[in-house]
Amino acid sequence: MRSWTRPLRCVASVWLVVAAAIAPPSGTLAAQDAYVARRGDRVRLRVDTTSAPFAWKVGTLAEVRPDTLVVRPCLRCAREPYARANVRALEVSLGRPNHAGAGMALGALAAAVSVGLSYRQCVRHDRGEGPPCGLVVTVLPIGVIIGAIGGGIVGSFVPAGRERWRPARAAASAP
Repeated sequence: MRSWTRPLRCVASVWLVVAAAIAPPSGTLAAQDAYVARRGDRVRLRVDTTSAPFAWKVGTLAEVRPDTLVVRPCLRCAREPYARANVRALEVSLGRPNHAGAGMALGALAAAVSVGLSYRQCVRHDRGEGPPCGLVVTVLPIGVIIGAIGGGIVGSFVPAGRERWRPARAAASAP
């Protein structure tokens, strides 16, 4: 009865060692959370100004100075400097999510259903293994792949929500 407990302990010990080796040390997690905003990143700053207290300013980080962050709101706009002392928060854009994954799944499903319905018509009319009906083994995977690619392309152009932001800190100086 005890013969199975020893191998079980060995397996459990190996898994514990592997888990401990893979897990990051807890002291380094906080340091990895802070993303460093660099020149060229799309950022938003929460700036404390007299005209609009704690207003968000969005643009591209054009320059990082020791005491100032310079942001360009648009491509042809003038650069706007903000003193670091007045910047209450800095966030970097992660982009806008899209429906590429859902589009791939729906495209593949639509292709599989259409090929399946075509094959069902072949079986129902007793055409069996003839040239158009026997090709379903080849046409199904190709149709699913083409449907997934087409659905993914269409889904990537459909926005899924608002722009996502990640808290960051500015680099010490320009790279």
